Amino acid sequence: MVHGWLALPIWAFLFFVCLTGSIATISQEIVWLANPAVRANAPTTNAALLGYDDVLAAVERQEPGARVRFISRPVKSIFALTVSVTRPDGASSALFVNPYTGAVQGEQGSFDFRQFIRALHGWLLMPFDDGFPIGWYLVSALTIPLFGSLITGLVVYKRFWRGYLRPRLRLGHGGRVFWGD
Repeated sequence: MVHGWLALPIWAFLFFVCLTGSIATISQEIVWLANPAVRANAPTTNAALLGYDDVLAAVERQEPGARVRFISRPVKSIFALTVSVTRPDGASSALFVNPYTGAVQGEQGSFDFRQFIRALHGWLLMPFDDGFPIGWYLVSALTIPLFGSLITGLVVYKRFWRGYLRPRLRLGHGGRVFWGD
């Protein structure tokens, strides 16, 4: 019992890191659902994606004087391109550009959910003290108990793969056996 209570803080921390990591893996899709400007809708079913030169020309037409720093093309064609620009007044921003039409659909605000959740997962939003990422080291240190759990699990549960090859569900042996199965 003491073992369980002493391990609770580290496993609560592990749960938090795993939860934020799970959310981080689908953060792009969450943004796609929440922000219509991120969606890339093809005008026709057989529309072709624009080349980079065409995207540069379209951005120059819609944002005169803006200098394109880079274009980020997402893996899936349902997402708009993210075009990072610097405006003549020196302000930088990211534009969402439809990869089929070249239309600027929106602009990324100062809050980016993807960067926030990935920073929360990766370094717990802790400040870097003298270039020393404390949060990153805390998250990375979780590999030690996870590796220990892996090793002890393999030692304790010999031939664990048998349960995967022959699954069973015993209904008449009580709740503990049922939920153990």
